Formats: sequence, C-alpha cells, structure tokens
Amino acid sequence: LLNRKQRWSPSTPVFIPSTQALFVLFRTMASASSSQAAAVLQTMGIGGAYILTSSVLISFNKYLMQPHRFSHALHLTAIHMVVTFFMSICLYACAPQFYPTMPLARSNMV
Repeated sequence: LLNRKQRWSPSTPVFIPSTQALFVLFRTMASASSSQAAAVLQTMGIGGAYILTSSVLISFNKYLMQPHRFSHALHLTAIHMVVTFFMSICLYACAPQFYPTMPLARSNMV
C-alpha cells in the first residue's frame, strides 16, 4: 500500500491475479454449461463496471476536494449525502418491494 506522501509510479507493485487462479477460473467456465458461463461473465462484467465506476468517482472526488480546485467541495458532498438519504426514504415509501430484507433488518434492530 502507498503512504499519503508516496505517488504511484510504474515500479509500484500492483495486484495481478496469478496465472493459476486464472487457469482455475477458465477451466471451471469451460466445464460449465453455456448458460452458467454466461451468468458468470455477466456477473464479472457488472462487478467490473461497478468497481470501475466507483474508482472513477472516488478519483474525481479526490480531485475536487483540493482547496484550489473547488472551494465548496465539502458542501457539495454534504448536500449529496442529505439528498441521497431523503431520496432513499422516498423510494422505500413508494416501492418497499425493492427492499426485501428490510423486515429482517428492523427485527434485528430491536
């Protein structure tokens, strides 16, 4: 992991999946049916897109949070959190079927 003072450089070690792990993944997919392989690929694609989108947003927020870039970044983030909170409450009020585990969560709170 990098310290705050360190910067990434081409010599910085990064995680690369081992060839053995990739071989096991491909062998498993080859032995599975085509519908199972398609489901695995779809899941990996959705997960990869989620990770990519998340990392881009985190990098952009880090860029914005510098004082000389955008002086109201803290306010923008706070407003974003408040709006997200209230919009999720409105979504739960209008369509509770999107939250199938909410009764379990409520029972665990007591």
